Amino acid sequence: MVYAVNAPSSMASSIARKTRALLRRIAPVPERRVPIELIRCHRNEFAAAQGFSGRRIDDFPPCQFFRLASSDRAAGREAFALWYREWFLLRAGWRVPKSDGGMCGGSLHRQLADLVGFGGDLIELDPGEVAAEKVQAAILLRVDHYLSVFESIRSEGWDESRRPMVSCSEDDGLYYLNNGHHRISALRVLAIDTVRVEIRRVVGAA
Repeated sequence: MVYAVNAPSSMASSIARKTRALLRRIAPVPERRVPIELIRCHRNEFAAAQGFSGRRIDDFPPCQFFRLASSDRAAGREAFALWYREWFLLRAGWRVPKSDGGMCGGSLHRQLADLVGFGGDLIELDPGEVAAEKVQAAILLRVDHYLSVFESIRSEGWDESRRPMVSCSEDDGLYYLNNGHHRISALRVLAIDTVRVEIRRVVGAA
């Protein structure tokens, strides 16, 4: 399968939002308020290699970086950037499709494409062939984005109307994330106990 970005990411995001809104009108997705204590990270080999597949959100590395940044922003930022560099670049997470839990076609990969003006298939954008300072700049832009999300929630509270909504798959009373790991991490660090999520697929349901 080819993971392509043939339009600016802002246009792609706009199209994706409109598509989700249309699908929601055609076939509304069930929503439910669930305890964050029962939410688990997605399950796949790439997450397993990092030690958080199917585990509590506390084990998702950015959750730990948010916790660190809440008392020492510079230290949290540095740790976050080092993690990104290891798993995106050194361990070639950019080769693993986002649909398989990897970083190919993910936000950092798109950020790098925007930064270097790359308009082709993202699977062909090898960060190892991009100037190191460009890769580091892309990493820091993404880290700063996520830290700003965390800080916004901390100062202004959580807006439950925000879209796209976090979505989960239910399995035996637990809720496995399909997206929204960073948002749930921020809520966890800020001691918010419950969150409203979309239940997109119930595992094992007919």
